[in-house]
Amino acid sequence: NSSFQYLQTSRIEPNVLYALNDESINDDNLGIRGEFTAHYLAEKRHQPLSISALKHPNAQTDQLLENVSLWLSEISKDIEVSTKVYSELQKVNLTYKYTYKENTTNEYTPLNVGYGLTYVLPIIVAILKSKPDDLIIIENPESHLHPKGQSKIAELCAIASQNGVQIIIETHSDHFLNSIRVATKKKS
Repeated sequence: NSSFQYLQTSRIEPNVLYALNDESINDDNLGIRGEFTAHYLAEKRHQPLSISALKHPNAQTDQLLENVSLWLSEISKDIEVSTKVYSELQKVNLTYKYTYKENTTNEYTPLNVGYGLTYVLPIIVAILKSKPDDLIIIENPESHLHPKGQSKIAELCAIASQNGVQIIIETHSDHFLNSIRVATKKKS
């Protein structure tokens, strides 16, 4: 029952609409560029996390979309991800909005938020959808992220690894590597 996910360095770029691919979603695959991530979130947003340790500390549920938004909020505070499928166009729309106390912004397309958010989204989804014995290979998870964001992605990878997910990372980030070292030290 294990699965394999590879995310190359050149991941999806900000856009208004993304492709649908039922076959990839049914195979639990986000595509090598993460190009089916928005579709995956649209279809599996209520799917419970297989690894309870990956549940974000502020999450009310173990549902995928809520936890994706909360982990992404570690990179861009108080962000919420949403998706909408347009079957007639064979496309899916990905948007972000922010909540500050009782105020919520309008929805923004990936073109109107930081590049790194959309670039890291497939990584967060790949990790949160994983199960023990899954294999995830990620090239440059630190790309387009602030050092704090790089550290949070490393923390998420460490939690998954500690719970049986095999993760192979190619990175040049000292922040990422140092966060892995800290997570390893805390575990011992």
